[in-house]
Amino acid sequence: MTQTLGKRAQNVFGQMAIAIAIAVAFVWVMQMGRAPTQILARRDCENRYAQAHTTADTLAVDRFVSPLARGRDSVGGTCGALRTAGVLR
Repeated sequence: MTQTLGKRAQNVFGQMAIAIAIAVAFVWVMQMGRAPTQILARRDCENRYAQAHTTADTLAVDRFVSPLARGRDSVGGTCGALRTAGVLR
Protein backbone atom coordinates (compact mmCIF):
# COMPACT_ATOMS: atom_id res chain seq x y z
CA MET A 1 0.00 0.00 0.00
CA THR A 2 2.70 2.50 0.95
CA GLN A 3 4.73 1.57 -2.12
CA THR A 4 1.70 2.30 -4.30
CA LEU A 5 1.29 5.76 -2.74
CA GLY A 6 5.02 6.42 -3.22
CA LYS A 7 4.80 5.51 -6.90
CA ARG A 8 1.73 7.73 -7.32
CA ALA A 9 3.58 10.66 -5.75
CA GLN A 10 6.53 10.07 -8.06
CA ASN A 11 4.19 9.97 -11.06
CA VAL A 12 2.50 13.20 -10.02
CA PHE A 13 5.83 14.97 -9.47
CA GLY A 14 7.11 13.64 -12.78
CA GLN A 15 4.06 14.90 -14.61
CA MET A 16 4.35 18.30 -12.92
CA ALA A 17 8.02 18.51 -13.92
CA ILE A 18 7.15 17.68 -17.53
CA ALA A 19 4.35 20.30 -17.56
CA ILE A 20 6.70 22.95 -16.18
CA ALA A 21 9.39 22.02 -18.72
CA ILE A 22 6.86 22.31 -21.57
CA ALA A 23 5.66 25.72 -20.31
CA VAL A 24 9.25 26.99 -20.04
CA ALA A 25 10.06 25.69 -23.53
CA PHE A 26 6.94 27.38 -24.93
CA VAL A 27 7.82 30.75 -23.38
CA TRP A 28 11.42 30.44 -24.60
CA VAL A 29 10.32 29.68 -28.18
CA MET A 30 7.89 32.61 -28.17
CA GLN A 31 10.58 34.98 -26.87
CA MET A 32 13.10 33.79 -29.45
CA GLY A 33 10.61 34.52 -32.21
CA ARG A 34 10.35 38.13 -31.02
CA ALA A 35 14.05 38.74 -30.39
CA PRO A 36 15.28 39.04 -34.03
CA THR A 37 12.61 41.65 -34.79
CA GLN A 38 13.61 43.69 -31.75
CA ILE A 39 17.26 43.58 -32.80
CA LEU A 40 16.40 44.73 -36.32
CA ALA A 41 14.24 47.58 -35.00
CA ARG A 42 17.06 48.68 -32.69
CA ARG A 43 19.58 48.62 -35.55
CA ASP A 44 17.18 50.59 -37.72
CA CYS A 45 17.08 53.32 -35.07
CA GLU A 46 20.87 53.22 -34.62
CA ASN A 47 21.38 53.68 -38.37
CA ARG A 48 18.92 56.58 -38.49
CA TYR A 49 20.72 58.32 -35.60
CA ALA A 50 24.05 57.79 -37.38
CA GLN A 51 22.64 59.52 -40.49
CA ALA A 52 21.17 62.44 -38.51
CA HIS A 53 23.44 65.48 -38.81
CA THR A 54 21.34 68.22 -37.23
CA THR A 55 19.24 68.59 -34.12
CA ALA A 56 16.11 68.63 -36.29
CA ASP A 57 17.15 65.31 -37.84
CA THR A 58 17.70 63.83 -34.39
CA LEU A 59 14.28 65.02 -33.20
CA ALA A 60 12.68 63.46 -36.28
CA VAL A 61 14.40 60.16 -35.52
CA ASP A 62 13.25 60.42 -31.88
CA ARG A 63 9.62 60.39 -33.09
CA PHE A 64 10.20 57.64 -35.67
CA VAL A 65 8.39 54.35 -35.08
CA SER A 66 10.10 51.46 -36.84
CA PRO A 67 7.75 49.32 -38.93
CA LEU A 68 9.50 46.34 -37.37
CA ALA A 69 8.52 47.43 -33.84
CA ARG A 70 4.84 48.07 -34.59
CA GLY A 71 2.53 45.67 -32.84
CA ARG A 72 5.37 44.20 -30.80
CA ASP A 73 6.23 44.50 -27.15
CA SER A 74 9.05 46.99 -27.14
CA VAL A 75 10.31 49.55 -24.68
CA GLY A 76 8.32 52.45 -26.07
CA GLY A 77 7.85 51.94 -29.75
CA THR A 78 9.80 55.01 -30.87
CA CYS A 79 13.51 55.44 -31.44
CA GLY A 80 13.53 58.19 -28.83
CA ALA A 81 12.11 55.80 -26.22
CA LEU A 82 14.77 53.24 -27.09
CA ARG A 83 17.49 55.88 -26.80
CA THR A 84 16.11 57.13 -23.46
CA ALA A 85 16.00 53.55 -22.13
CA GLY A 86 19.68 53.13 -23.03
CA VAL A 87 19.06 50.28 -25.44
CA LEU A 88 20.88 51.90 -28.35
CA ARG A 89 24.65 52.13 -28.69
